[in-house]
Amino acid sequence: MSPRQGILFCGALCWLTSLLASAQMTHYSVKWTPDFERHILHGEERMEFSAGSGITAWQKKESLKITEAKMAGGEVTISESGLHVRMAQGGNHVLQLKYEAAAGQGLRWLVNGAGIVAAFYCDAWMVCDNSPGRRATLRLEVVIPKTKREHEDANNLRSEMRPVAAGQLAKEWQDAEGKHFVYEQTELVQTYLFS
Repeated sequence: MSPRQGILFCGALCWLTSLLASAQMTHYSVKWTPDFERHILHGEERMEFSAGSGITAWQKKESLKITEAKMAGGEVTISESGLHVRMAQGGNHVLQLKYEAAAGQGLRWLVNGAGIVAAFYCDAWMVCDNSPGRRATLRLEVVIPKTKREHEDANNLRSEMRPVAAGQLAKEWQDAEGKHFVYEQTELVQTYLFS
Protein backbone atom coordinates (compact mmCIF):
# COMPACT_ATOMS: atom_id res chain seq x y z
CA MET A 1 0.00 0.00 0.00
CA SER A 2 1.40 3.36 -0.98
CA PRO A 3 1.55 6.21 1.58
CA ARG A 4 -1.25 8.01 -0.30
CA GLN A 5 -3.49 4.89 -0.19
CA GLY A 6 -2.71 4.51 3.53
CA ILE A 7 -3.74 8.11 4.20
CA LEU A 8 -6.96 7.65 2.19
CA PHE A 9 -7.73 4.40 4.01
CA CYS A 10 -7.07 6.00 7.41
CA GLY A 11 -9.23 9.00 6.50
CA ALA A 12 -12.10 6.75 5.38
CA LEU A 13 -11.81 4.66 8.56
CA CYS A 14 -11.85 7.79 10.74
CA TRP A 15 -14.90 9.09 8.87
CA LEU A 16 -16.72 5.77 9.29
CA THR A 17 -16.04 5.55 13.02
CA SER A 18 -17.19 9.14 13.48
CA LEU A 19 -20.63 7.99 12.32
CA LEU A 20 -20.91 5.59 15.25
CA ALA A 21 -22.17 7.35 18.36
CA SER A 22 -21.02 5.84 21.61
CA ALA A 23 -24.09 5.37 23.80
CA GLN A 24 -23.82 5.48 27.56
CA MET A 25 -26.58 3.31 28.97
CA THR A 26 -28.05 4.58 32.20
CA HIS A 27 -30.96 2.22 32.85
CA TYR A 28 -32.72 -0.87 31.49
CA SER A 29 -36.31 -1.60 32.46
CA VAL A 30 -37.41 -5.07 31.34
CA LYS A 31 -40.69 -6.96 31.74
CA TRP A 32 -40.75 -10.71 31.13
CA THR A 33 -43.83 -12.84 30.63
CA PRO A 34 -42.88 -16.46 29.95
CA ASP A 35 -45.12 -18.71 27.87
CA PHE A 36 -44.37 -22.06 29.50
CA GLU A 37 -46.31 -24.09 26.93
CA ARG A 38 -44.66 -22.61 23.81
CA HIS A 39 -41.27 -21.96 25.48
CA ILE A 40 -41.26 -18.33 24.40
CA LEU A 41 -40.29 -15.41 26.60
CA HIS A 42 -42.33 -12.28 25.82
CA GLY A 43 -40.38 -9.17 26.68
CA GLU A 44 -40.94 -5.45 26.88
CA GLU A 45 -37.91 -3.23 27.34
CA ARG A 46 -37.22 0.44 27.93
CA MET A 47 -33.61 1.50 27.39
CA GLU A 48 -32.50 4.88 28.72
CA PHE A 49 -29.19 6.19 27.37
CA SER A 50 -27.26 9.27 26.38
CA ALA A 51 -25.45 9.55 23.06
CA GLY A 52 -24.30 12.06 20.50
CA SER A 53 -25.84 12.28 17.06
CA GLY A 54 -25.00 9.41 14.74
CA ILE A 55 -25.45 5.64 14.91
CA THR A 56 -25.23 3.44 17.97
CA ALA A 57 -25.75 -0.32 18.22
CA TRP A 58 -26.76 -3.00 20.72
CA GLN A 59 -26.40 -6.78 20.57
CA LYS A 60 -28.96 -9.54 20.73
CA LYS A 61 -28.93 -13.25 20.05
CA GLU A 62 -30.58 -14.54 16.86
CA SER A 63 -33.15 -16.38 19.00
CA LEU A 64 -34.48 -13.01 20.23
CA LYS A 65 -36.93 -11.54 17.70
CA ILE A 66 -37.85 -7.87 18.03
CA THR A 67 -41.52 -7.34 17.19
CA GLU A 68 -41.72 -3.61 17.85
CA ALA A 69 -39.20 -0.78 18.27
CA LYS A 70 -39.97 2.88 18.99
CA MET A 71 -37.77 5.88 19.64
CA ALA A 72 -38.55 9.57 19.35
CA GLY A 73 -35.91 11.42 17.34
CA GLY A 74 -34.31 8.29 15.95
CA GLU A 75 -34.52 5.68 13.21
CA VAL A 76 -34.27 2.04 14.33
CA THR A 77 -32.86 -0.72 12.09
CA ILE A 78 -33.21 -4.33 13.29
CA SER A 79 -30.89 -7.16 12.21
CA GLU A 80 -30.47 -10.79 13.28
CA SER A 81 -27.64 -9.95 15.71
CA GLY A 82 -28.72 -6.57 17.04
CA LEU A 83 -30.19 -3.23 16.31
CA HIS A 84 -28.85 0.12 15.19
CA VAL A 85 -30.31 3.51 16.00
CA ARG A 86 -29.53 6.62 14.00
CA MET A 87 -30.07 9.69 16.15
CA ALA A 88 -30.53 13.12 14.62
CA GLN A 89 -29.41 14.92 17.78
CA GLY A 90 -27.29 14.13 20.78
CA GLY A 91 -28.69 13.99 24.30
CA ASN A 92 -30.75 11.68 26.46
CA HIS A 93 -32.85 9.11 24.62
CA VAL A 94 -35.38 6.35 25.33
CA LEU A 95 -35.74 3.27 23.14
CA GLN A 96 -38.79 1.04 23.69
CA LEU A 97 -38.90 -2.55 22.45
CA LYS A 98 -41.16 -5.57 22.41
CA TYR A 99 -39.72 -8.98 21.60
CA GLU A 100 -39.95 -12.74 21.86
CA ALA A 101 -37.00 -14.87 22.95
CA ALA A 102 -36.60 -18.60 22.37
CA ALA A 103 -34.15 -20.98 24.02
CA GLY A 104 -30.51 -20.59 23.11
CA GLN A 105 -27.15 -19.72 24.62
CA GLY A 106 -27.98 -17.95 27.88
CA LEU A 107 -31.68 -18.91 27.98
CA ARG A 108 -32.92 -22.40 28.89
CA TRP A 109 -36.37 -23.80 29.63
CA LEU A 110 -36.70 -26.42 32.33
CA VAL A 111 -38.64 -29.61 31.59
CA ASN A 112 -42.38 -29.86 32.19
CA GLY A 113 -42.81 -26.09 32.46
CA ALA A 114 -40.86 -26.03 35.72
CA GLY A 115 -39.23 -22.70 34.92
CA ILE A 116 -36.67 -20.81 32.89
CA VAL A 117 -32.99 -20.11 33.47
CA ALA A 118 -31.21 -17.02 32.14
CA ALA A 119 -27.51 -16.95 32.88
CA PHE A 120 -24.94 -14.46 31.61
CA TYR A 121 -25.47 -13.63 27.91
CA CYS A 122 -28.04 -10.94 28.67
CA ASP A 123 -28.42 -10.48 24.90
CA ALA A 124 -30.35 -13.79 24.87
CA TRP A 125 -33.20 -12.36 26.95
CA MET A 126 -32.95 -8.60 26.39
CA VAL A 127 -31.34 -6.15 23.98
CA CYS A 128 -28.19 -4.82 25.64
CA ASP A 129 -24.59 -3.76 25.35
CA ASN A 130 -22.79 -6.65 27.03
CA SER A 131 -19.27 -5.23 26.68
CA PRO A 132 -17.38 -5.73 29.97
CA GLY A 133 -16.82 -1.99 30.43
CA ARG A 134 -20.49 -1.03 30.12
CA ARG A 135 -22.48 -0.50 33.30
CA ALA A 136 -26.13 0.32 33.96
CA THR A 137 -28.95 -0.20 36.42
CA LEU A 138 -31.78 -2.67 35.87
CA ARG A 139 -35.43 -3.00 36.81
CA LEU A 140 -36.67 -6.50 35.95
CA GLU A 141 -40.34 -7.38 36.27
CA VAL A 142 -41.15 -11.08 35.96
CA VAL A 143 -44.78 -12.04 35.42
CA ILE A 144 -45.73 -15.65 36.13
CA PRO A 145 -48.94 -15.92 34.08
CA LYS A 146 -52.02 -17.60 35.46
CA THR A 147 -52.86 -20.95 33.94
CA LYS A 148 -56.29 -22.15 32.91
CA ARG A 149 -55.96 -24.96 35.44
CA GLU A 150 -54.73 -22.78 38.28
CA HIS A 151 -58.13 -22.45 39.92
CA GLU A 152 -58.90 -26.14 39.45
CA ASP A 153 -55.57 -27.63 40.52
CA ALA A 154 -54.35 -26.55 43.96
CA ASN A 155 -51.13 -28.52 43.42
CA ASN A 156 -50.20 -26.61 40.27
CA LEU A 157 -46.41 -26.15 40.27
CA ARG A 158 -46.58 -22.75 38.57
CA SER A 159 -48.68 -21.27 41.36
CA GLU A 160 -45.69 -21.84 43.66
CA MET A 161 -43.04 -20.39 41.31
CA ARG A 162 -40.91 -17.61 42.68
CA PRO A 163 -38.27 -16.11 40.38
CA VAL A 164 -34.75 -15.24 41.44
CA ALA A 165 -33.16 -12.33 39.57
CA ALA A 166 -30.43 -9.70 39.66
CA GLY A 167 -30.86 -7.07 42.35
CA GLN A 168 -33.25 -6.96 45.26
CA LEU A 169 -36.91 -7.92 45.27
CA ALA A 170 -38.61 -4.51 45.42
CA LYS A 171 -42.28 -5.50 45.23
CA GLU A 172 -44.71 -8.22 44.26
CA TRP A 173 -48.43 -8.40 43.54
CA GLN A 174 -51.03 -10.48 41.77
CA ASP A 175 -53.61 -9.38 39.20
CA ALA A 176 -55.48 -10.79 36.20
CA GLU A 177 -52.22 -11.08 34.26
CA GLY A 178 -50.55 -13.24 36.92
CA LYS A 179 -48.03 -12.90 39.73
CA HIS A 180 -45.63 -9.95 39.34
CA PHE A 181 -42.17 -9.81 40.90
CA VAL A 182 -40.05 -6.66 40.49
CA TYR A 183 -36.29 -6.82 41.07
CA GLU A 184 -34.15 -3.70 41.10
CA GLN A 185 -30.42 -3.46 40.59
CA THR A 186 -29.83 0.13 41.73
CA GLU A 187 -26.02 0.09 41.63
CA LEU A 188 -24.30 0.43 38.27
CA VAL A 189 -23.12 -3.06 37.29
CA GLN A 190 -21.66 -4.64 34.18
CA THR A 191 -24.54 -5.57 31.91
CA TYR A 192 -23.32 -9.10 31.25
CA LEU A 193 -23.79 -9.80 34.97
CA PHE A 194 -27.57 -9.31 34.69
CA SER A 195 -28.74 -12.90 35.18
